[in-house]
Formats: sequence, C-alpha cells, structure tokens
Amino acid sequence: MSQRQIGRELALHSATISRVLRRNATSGGYDIQQA
Repeated sequence: MSQRQIGRELALHSATISRVLRRNATSGGYDIQQA
C-alpha cells in the first residue's frame, strides 16, 4: 500500500503520512511501538 493510498484511506495528505513514517522510523524500519 502506497503512502498516497494510506492518506486516502485516513483522509490525510500523503505528506502527512510521510512525516509520520519518518518520525517513527528506526534503522530496522517503521516501529509501531514507537508510534
């Protein structure tokens, strides 16, 4: 699922999704516990 698709599903802009993913990323990828 792309960031654009996630944004559409959540009614958020894709840039917002990108910021959230960057903010909660670790060296191993996205960390749901950190989010």
